[in-house]
Formats: sequence, structure tokens, C-alpha cells
Amino acid sequence: MIVDLLYGLPADGPDVGMTLVDMLGTVLVGPALETLLMRLILVLIAKFTDRIFLSACLCAFIFSVLHSMSHPLWGMFTFMPFVVFGIAFQVWRQSSPKVGFTIAFLIHALHNSYVLLVGMLGQ
Repeated sequence: MIVDLLYGLPADGPDVGMTLVDMLGTVLVGPALETLLMRLILVLIAKFTDRIFLSACLCAFIFSVLHSMSHPLWGMFTFMPFVVFGIAFQVWRQSSPKVGFTIAFLIHALHNSYVLLVGMLGQ
């Protein structure tokens, strides 16, 4: 609502009509690929800083820009979730890289499931 007041959202958003394959891609494939890419980005950022929150914010900014290419507001709304994914990955990676990936992937998949469900209920 606040975003609508500030930016004047279009009357109709992007078409989110989805097939089962689209849904699986949104909930499983997308988060898996994005978590792999996030891992690579965080490893590169770690060469310059060991600060977990800063690294997560820089990585989230990159993903926000990438998501903005699809729809400008998606980039804005993906920043905070990617900060969470990035922090989770870095904290759990200390236990094991596999665990770090799994935790970040599961949080991302659950987040996308929630967004998908809310989007479907809103139609």
C-alpha cells in the first residue's frame, strides 16, 4: 500500500498465470540455481571482506538488480529475502558448505512457495 502511494503501481501487474512446470521452477529449480549463484558471489565477496552482513547486503543488491530486469519492483522486494538467504548461507557454511547450501535453498524455496501461494490466492 505504501509502495503504491509512493510509486503508483500499475493497475495490473505482471502475468503470473503458471503451469505446473512454472510452479516447480519457481519453488525448486529457481532457488537451487540462484543459491548456487549466490554461493559463487559470496565466495568472491569474501575475498574482500569477512563481514557476513555486509557480504549478504552486497550479494542481495546484485540479486535485486538482476530481478529488477524482469520487473522493476521485484528487485526492490527481493532485497531483504536475499539478505536473509545470504546470512543463512554464510552462517551455516561454517558447519559445512553442503549444509549452508541446503539451509539457504530451503529458506528460498519456502519463501517462493509462500509468494506463489499468495499470488495464486489473489487471482
